[in-house]
Amino acid sequence: MQKELTRLSAKREEIRADYHAEITTRAEYVADLNATEAPMKALEERLDAAVATSASAFMLVDLRAGLRGADGRASYEHISELKHELGRRFDALDIEQRRRLVGQLLNIRVNGGRMETNPRKYVITHLRVQSLNEAA
Repeated sequence: MQKELTRLSAKREEIRADYHAEITTRAEYVADLNATEAPMKALEERLDAAVATSASAFMLVDLRAGLRGADGRASYEHISELKHELGRRFDALDIEQRRRLVGQLLNIRVNGGRMETNPRKYVITHLRVQSLNEAA
């Protein structure tokens, strides 16, 4: 996927260069860019999904099995250990995987203005556990 995305990006740059060098007309330029836009967006979406999925899978692998103790019940101590392990796994992700994972879970909006005049400088909306939005 990454190779195809790189190829399409190079093709779009070539189209732009041809137009700026006055090799192609404006109509040809627009048509060529439009022809590459849909495949480019589709590839970007597939790549985003693959990276996010792999980050999610990395975060949760083997942790579900550890939610319950030997007696089949969850203990706060055991859950605390899992929480710390989840934190370590998040720290092990690269920055791009972190961004995509957070983007799947949260919507973060930064408002303009100063903190003195706008106490809600940012708004965080939980996308998966929406009941947490009501508590905020």
